[in-house]
Amino acid sequence: MSFPEVFESMVDIAPRRFDGLLSYIRSTWFVSSTWPVPCWSVFGMCIRTNNDVEGKKKSDAIAI
Repeated sequence: MSFPEVFESMVDIAPRRFDGLLSYIRSTWFVSSTWPVPCWSVFGMCIRTNNDVEGKKKSDAIAI
C-alpha cells in the first residue's frame, strides 16, 4: 500500500473529531505540490538530508 492509500484507510476509521486535522494533513502533504509523496523519503539518494547546512557540514567532514 502507498502512503496515500494508508492515510485514506485511516481517515475512513478515524473518529469525526479528527476531520479538521485530517483535512489539513491531506491538503498540506498529499495534495500539495511543494512536497509530493515520492520526495518524502531520501532512501537510496546520494544526498540524504533536506537540511542544507547539515549536508554541507557532512560533506566538509568527509573531505577532511
